[in-house]
Amino acid sequence: MQCHECDHEAVGKCRSCGRAYCGGHGAELCRACAVAVVAAEPAGRGLPRMVFLQCENRPRIPTIYLDDDPGPPSCHICDGLARRVCENCHELYCPEHAGRAGWCAECTRSARAALYFCLGLFACLGGLLLFLYVLDRLR
Repeated sequence: MQCHECDHEAVGKCRSCGRAYCGGHGAELCRACAVAVVAAEPAGRGLPRMVFLQCENRPRIPTIYLDDDPGPPSCHICDGLARRVCENCHELYCPEHAGRAGWCAECTRSARAALYFCLGLFACLGGLLLFLYVLDRLR
């Protein structure tokens, strides 16, 4: 087995993307996965839950470099230091604007509003059906 970056003998496979690497191009992870942005904190038990966004055999997103002119990655809501990527909208967010289950606060709020709208709609339909049933029984 050969390294995916050079012709040297591979010493292992990346535990994220499965590509082979040599001693100079990886250790547990290939170089692309080792420098990737991680979207979620490790899970409590079992294997860590990691989402590597810069691995070459995954869909590409813009790379975020800490020495670019804009500076470190910033929250899309408050421009604070972003440490996570929303699993729904793929925007960066800070711990202050974290929602539930790996989502940012905006996605969590919009999902909750959609849930309340659907529950209200079902309640109105149920009330209408109940009214029609009672009206039919009174005849």
